[in-house]
Amino acid sequence: MAEAHEDRFMPDAGGAGETRPALPAVPEPARRLGRLWTVLVLAVLLASGIGLGRLLGGGEAAAAGATTAPAPPPVVVTVPAAVPRSCLAALRRGDATVDLLVHGVRDRRLSEALKSYVTASRTCRKEVPEK
Repeated sequence: MAEAHEDRFMPDAGGAGETRPALPAVPEPARRLGRLWTVLVLAVLLASGIGLGRLLGGGEAAAAGATTAPAPPPVVVTVPAAVPRSCLAALRRGDATVDLLVHGVRDRRLSEALKSYVTASRTCRKEVPEK
């Protein structure tokens, strides 16, 4: 048996004089048989998975879902309501406050713009109906 697995020189081996044991060649029918068993095992696993899924009730749900199409959602048309004037004023005052902040104005103008924005914002919240 030791003679069958002798160390042989492999010409494509990395170093000079390096030897590796040669593996015995696997006959072609044995490879085909191994592939056949692999395919057979995978087919059995697939079939058993499908059968188990149908047994547990997945078949009825899939069949029922495939036959009936879901109803389209109802179309809802919304008309935007008119915006109260206080909300428009709050928007303008907020823009003015941000403009002052961006340009580095840190004096009485900023303070008054911020106070007027807060007041207009509160008024806007009171006028807009809650959902």
